[in-house]
Amino acid sequence: MPGHLSELTRAVPFEMVGAVLQTAGGRERRVRKLPPRMVIYLLLTGVLFADHG
Repeated sequence: MPGHLSELTRAVPFEMVGAVLQTAGGRERRVRKLPPRMVIYLLLTGVLFADHG
């Protein structure tokens, strides 16, 4: 399915995002509905598709 998260995770694998979060010290202090890893993917999607509103 075009636009599915799996397309983005092929370019930026979960392991890479996890390593970056660990290096930057991004840890959850509380359990949230949207985990830090998903926030990274949301930000990447926003940057990649900024022209699409």
